[in-house]
Amino acid sequence: MGLGQTSLVTKIHFIISLHRYSHLTEVSITFYDYEGLELDGYKHKPSEIGVWLGIEGKMGLGEAQADVEDLETLAKQRSLIIGENDEEIIGLENIIQVRITAFLKLQEEMDEKAKELRTHMHEGHVAPTPTAAPESKLRFKYNIRRESSSCNKNVFFDLKGAGGQNLPVHAISVTLDGSYKWDSNHTWEILSVPGFNTRVVIKIAGNSFVLFSAGRQGQTIEWRDGRECHDSTQVRFRNAKDGTYLDLLSSNTANGTAFLTYNGHGGANQAFKLWKH
Repeated sequence: MGLGQTSLVTKIHFIISLHRYSHLTEVSITFYDYEGLELDGYKHKPSEIGVWLGIEGKMGLGEAQADVEDLETLAKQRSLIIGENDEEIIGLENIIQVRITAFLKLQEEMDEKAKELRTHMHEGHVAPTPTAAPESKLRFKYNIRRESSSCNKNVFFDLKGAGGQNLPVHAISVTLDGSYKWDSNHTWEILSVPGFNTRVVIKIAGNSFVLFSAGRQGQTIEWRDGRECHDSTQVRFRNAKDGTYLDLLSSNTANGTAFLTYNGHGGANQAFKLWKH
């Protein structure tokens, strides 16, 4: 380099431009004069950089290039991790969707079962439409006369004092000469029992009281309001429940003799005739 060139070099300054690309770090040096004009012939290739930057410059460029390579490696690893995570996330989303579908189906089934249960409970608490109970039918009215009556004395059933007395039902002797005045306490009604061909209810004609057996041998028969009647009070001459028979105590024909329920023995005091009205 001549003196003129050396002088020129001392009068210029240089600019170092670093250009970074994805796979290459390029370093170029361009010289300008003080008027800002670029000087021809003073561009240098990367291999000539060491002349101007020295050994430390070369080492700095190597480290920079290594850093770039490290960053590229990290970027690739990051992309790989993201890809793997994407697949895992997609798999988890599919599992969640399957479980949501199963849950919704189970919820639908539970709602249906709850609806059936509510319907069943409602039906169980709804009172059935009441149906009219079969009623006993009046077949005929009669007087009950003891078969062992003698001469012109006839012993009949009588509801003492129209009910509420003790004895409730007793015997009354009547002379059948037309002089005796009958009343409702002597008149009884036979009513058929629904569902049976051989059972009857004996009811006093004057009110709603019926004859029934207390269910013990030797127990006097009693009367009860027909509105309180149950199967146990459905009687005829042989009580339908306990099998005892209507019995005139000791075959006594005197007025006020009690009628009992007693085990059947075939005696005259258990034999009666019905006098229909």
